[in-house]
Amino acid sequence: MILHIFNPEHDLALANNDKNFTAPHAARQLRSDLGFLPAFWANDGDAVLVDNVQKSKVALTSFKDVVAEIELVDSTTLGSLQSRLAAIRPWGWDKAIVFQLSLMGIDTSLMPNELEIMEIRRLSSRALGLSVLHKLRQEIAPNRTITGTAYCVKTLSELEAIAAQHSASVVKAMWSSSGRGIRYVNRQIDKVQLNWAQNIINKQGSIMIEPFYEKVLDFAMEFSFQKDSTEYLGLSLFRTTHGVYEGNLLASETHKRQILSEYVSLSLLDEVQELLKTLLTNQLIGKYSGYLGVDMMVVSDPLKGYLLHPVVEVNLRQTMGHVCLALTQKLPDVIGSMSIDFNGSSYCFSIERI
Repeated sequence: MILHIFNPEHDLALANNDKNFTAPHAARQLRSDLGFLPAFWANDGDAVLVDNVQKSKVALTSFKDVVAEIELVDSTTLGSLQSRLAAIRPWGWDKAIVFQLSLMGIDTSLMPNELEIMEIRRLSSRALGLSVLHKLRQEIAPNRTITGTAYCVKTLSELEAIAAQHSASVVKAMWSSSGRGIRYVNRQIDKVQLNWAQNIINKQGSIMIEPFYEKVLDFAMEFSFQKDSTEYLGLSLFRTTHGVYEGNLLASETHKRQILSEYVSLSLLDEVQELLKTLLTNQLIGKYSGYLGVDMMVVSDPLKGYLLHPVVEVNLRQTMGHVCLALTQKLPDVIGSMSIDFNGSSYCFSIERI
């Protein structure tokens, strides 16, 4: 039996880096309302940890055709599964989820140790995406339609110098989540933003800055890394508002590739995919095992038209793109969308067929 956990506060927990981390109310509510999500990718006989078993059972009645025969457990009943657990698969591993599970009576041998958690956190920094981006750009022929550059700096003077080179830039904390930890700046960074940046540098050691790109389309390539190789799983076309996730296109790979082909060469996408498999394997071997996703963008350039930004960031965890791919396997002929909405009192997950 595998225990699955939806802990969407994971990125915030990594940034906080404290086992006693308490997520903001919105993140706690998202976990409570949608804790049943792993039922979409779990196998028959697995278990899913939720805050409220009865509430989750009711929610899953709307998705009978796409969920496995799983066992729902909460913090009071989880300990009874100890002898049957073969593995634990949270949305992402961090100090907080390890501590929470240990308090619920789970054997620590089923979880990463302190050194492994430290390595996962290090790799989860935006520095990984920056490194992969630079290496990938060295491998792509300069005449291919590709863009994307970013810088990791440790002082405000470095930050200001780079910002002065561009009409607009985006400044990002090395660890952040869903639009948090991101600021948009002009050539001259104002005092409030500089104070924010200095606070990030003090807490995280550095900060990232990149030119502002005119985004046309968000998408991602989803992968799984096991043992010594990276497996490509599929594309994820998604939408966000101010960096906050809203939903995914639910469609076949053929349909998603057709949409992207209107902007960028499919041969370029395939080349990037193969390069990423090699680059990610080199970065992760012996250090990580599990799902990951690489966020990308189609951007508009006034001189060159549409360009591919191949590595906006690397998410070293499960993603909503993986959720969408799991649903697509169970609904192979459906074109539609999956989305997460807040109705004023709770978060709701929905699948809409077109």
